[in-house]
Amino acid sequence: AGKKITVPELSLYLKHKYCLEEQVNKEYSQILVLEDDSIIPDNFYDYLERCVNEFNAHEPKLDYLMLGTCCGFKSKGIVEGKMIYTDDRGPGYGFRCSAAQVVNLDTAKTILKHINHINWPYDWKLSEIGYMENIKVGCAEPPILQASEHGDPSSIQGRR
Repeated sequence: AGKKITVPELSLYLKHKYCLEEQVNKEYSQILVLEDDSIIPDNFYDYLERCVNEFNAHEPKLDYLMLGTCCGFKSKGIVEGKMIYTDDRGPGYGFRCSAAQVVNLDTAKTILKHINHINWPYDWKLSEIGYMENIKVGCAEPPILQASEHGDPSSIQGRR
């Protein structure tokens, strides 16, 4: 399954793997992972605190928080005053992109069990693992965008 990934995609994959390995080795309960082309809003600390608090309090319990988005992906059923949404299609859905996320320790361990079989770009691989392992994903609205959403290609997409 999947496709041959490019060298920049492999680089991204290995950087995310390193973050998860560090989380597990140091036993951090949650980590924030941001890619270099994430556009950080001015109110980032308030935004992050609100998203993480809502994520941690969510019922049913969530495993992974997608703060970022790309390609115009947007949560359905947005309600005024709420920031975290789930995808009603089930486990594995909601991995919109890999630009900005919060990962729980147990989820990092689960992902690392499958990460060495590189058959998809990293964000697609997350969806595959999420489906296999019943990972429940929360998505933030409004999301953190990538530079590519504003017409600036990422290093994975290539420069024009």
